[in-house]
Amino acid sequence: MRFKEVLEKYGITQTELAERLGINRVSVSRLFSEKNDMRSSTIMKIAEAIGCSAGELYDDFNKVDDSNTITCPTCGTKIEFKKKEEE
Repeated sequence: MRFKEVLEKYGITQTELAERLGINRVSVSRLFSEKNDMRSSTIMKIAEAIGCSAGELYDDFNKVDDSNTITCPTCGTKIEFKKKEEE
């Protein structure tokens, strides 16, 4: 995941992101840890708070198309991220 890189690109600190998400900065730091296996809904919330696409948060961002679709590196399944209104 490219959290820190994307935050820097958009000029947002972890503290500011925490405020936007309604959590504390330590929780944001935990979310960003390599050990965390987070749900796609959490990734969508983070992306919305930053103002970027969910796909931009992934390491393979260059492989993500404009529809917020990525390919799972493990099984090859296409995963599409949608905002709640689109579901």
